[in-house]
Amino acid sequence: MKLEELLSQKIELSDLLEKAGRSEKKYKVVHLCMQDFGGAGKAAYRLHKGLQSIGLDSAMLVLNKKSGDPTVKVLPVSYAGDKVNCLDAPAYNSPIWNQQCGKWQTLLSNYPGRPAGLEMFTDAESSVRLDHIREIQEADIINLHWVAGAMDYSNAGLALMGKPIVWTLHDMNPFTGGCHYTGNCLKYKTSCGACPQLGSDITDDLSYHTWNHKLNAYSDLNIHIVALSRWLAGCAKESALFSRFPIDLIPNGFPLDIFKPYPKTQIRKASNVSETAKLILFGADSVVNQRKGLAYLLEALNRFPLKSGHEYILVTFGNFPQGANITSKYQVLNTGQIADENQLALVYSAADLFVLPSLEDNLPNTVVEAMACGLPIVGFDIGGMPDMVEHGKTGYLAKPRDIAGLAEGINWVISSYDNGVNFSERCREKAEKEYAPDVQAKAYNELYNRILADEL
Repeated sequence: MKLEELLSQKIELSDLLEKAGRSEKKYKVVHLCMQDFGGAGKAAYRLHKGLQSIGLDSAMLVLNKKSGDPTVKVLPVSYAGDKVNCLDAPAYNSPIWNQQCGKWQTLLSNYPGRPAGLEMFTDAESSVRLDHIREIQEADIINLHWVAGAMDYSNAGLALMGKPIVWTLHDMNPFTGGCHYTGNCLKYKTSCGACPQLGSDITDDLSYHTWNHKLNAYSDLNIHIVALSRWLAGCAKESALFSRFPIDLIPNGFPLDIFKPYPKTQIRKASNVSETAKLILFGADSVVNQRKGLAYLLEALNRFPLKSGHEYILVTFGNFPQGANITSKYQVLNTGQIADENQLALVYSAADLFVLPSLEDNLPNTVVEAMACGLPIVGFDIGGMPDMVEHGKTGYLAKPRDIAGLAEGINWVISSYDNGVNFSERCREKAEKEYAPDVQAKAYNELYNRILADEL
């Protein structure tokens, strides 16, 4: 072998050793999310804490903060200089978020034909300047979450270029022209415009501009998608914006030391609730959110008889707007919004089953939380529900919008209880196997390491 070849081999070996050393270096991950509470914010925060628990250097940047956690920083309001630190605050409501909400309302006012009762519709602009933020600049990996209002897409293309990005999908918004769930619309597979959620028949509308804004922003970015459910992974793969990016399936992790079965009888005694009644539980961030399907549950309870020989009580939790009304032939108890997770776990444990007849959903926190507390689930066979609920074992999934099927599912659970089925053991076992925080954290750690190794 010639001397030149030996020297070449030596150089290649040294390169490999250098790369190996760099791959073992402790890396820094920064999570970007609009807030650290609510559905997506809570899920992002739980991941952040799970990563810390296995020794990773993880930080979280938000607009709105409630956690009091010093490792959650608040995005700056002003940008003087090239490297601006995020803010330390125990709690914070950013004026940027209020400005964004006001702007979105103004934009939507241009569409008087927009159907009533829909959820948020967001554009791709924000006053947040990621390219000026020190924590973003110094991160090895950026993990995006629910970022509407917290990220300007044009600026993100500049700030994040060259950095590996993991984008955890909490809904469909990152690959749509502004909606967060598309309903029956499939335009995200090609391009948006003439948006049904805007009541628009104009191709060159807000959804068209937002979609193209995102298309341009993604062109130079190195994005790795994480979907929480098989359904959303499929939607992302079929979307025009995300189809070229790799997609991993990693469900959320949950604090199973908090969400666990507690003694039902003791909780009901302390709450002055009948110890023998069957408690049907429904909960959502907003009880009247049409997508969450409370109307279908109420119709099922009012139209179809439940199994005789039992008293039934409907219990709800979540934001309940003033003036809203729940009409049911059964007693209704509304607990309101429950911010404390320990209290929420007691509410789950007091119930006999959890019903969530969502029309569209990814991996709703409430379903896994309820299962972790030992509750069987009844809902529709949509979205991520089949990932969580094993039909006929840990719950019952009716066909979408099938009200009779929903009532049948409730009766199936009650009959199963009467026949001695131990749902608590089944549901808890599934939660521990698939939704433990360390399971999620280790999966993300493996993904991060794989991405960083590919970057070398």
